[in-house]
Amino acid sequence: MVTIKKKVGPVGQFIGAIVFVVAGLGVIYLLGSDTSLICNRGENRCVIQEKNIFKGTQITTAMNLNDIQGAEVAEGKDSKGNPIYHMMLATNQIRLHFSSGKYASCNKTASRINQYLQSTENDLKVTDSGTVPRVFGFVFAGAGFFLLLHSLSKLLKLLLKLAFVLVQR
Repeated sequence: MVTIKKKVGPVGQFIGAIVFVVAGLGVIYLLGSDTSLICNRGENRCVIQEKNIFKGTQITTAMNLNDIQGAEVAEGKDSKGNPIYHMMLATNQIRLHFSSGKYASCNKTASRINQYLQSTENDLKVTDSGTVPRVFGFVFAGAGFFLLLHSLSKLLKLLLKLAFVLVQR
């Protein structure tokens, strides 16, 4: 059996590195947000806000506290047919998606929100962390950055060799 290895040149490495950096930063931008539900009983106000290192902190939804009827866990299916769970806020008119994940974590969050709604506590802050996608994004972007530096050093060496050959003519 004959095995043929084909080396990727510096331009191919450069393009691959750019793909890794863009993919890593894209994951951080799209999936690396911390989503928080912040309620204040005294103001009769709840907001859902997202915090992302690229987008900053943005309030995505604002509502009256007394509009929230409760929190519940809904089951769905991913693209492979596996169960995926969503923690939803039920309001008078719609159900708002708050977080997704394993049943236990969604149920714990829903229970905490429902306990707050039944209590007389003044403040509530529940956060769904985007740490795992953020870490994966940084790993991809970091690997791409080091590949980028490596390919740039190869390109620089190639250009210096070419310049040296041209000068000697």
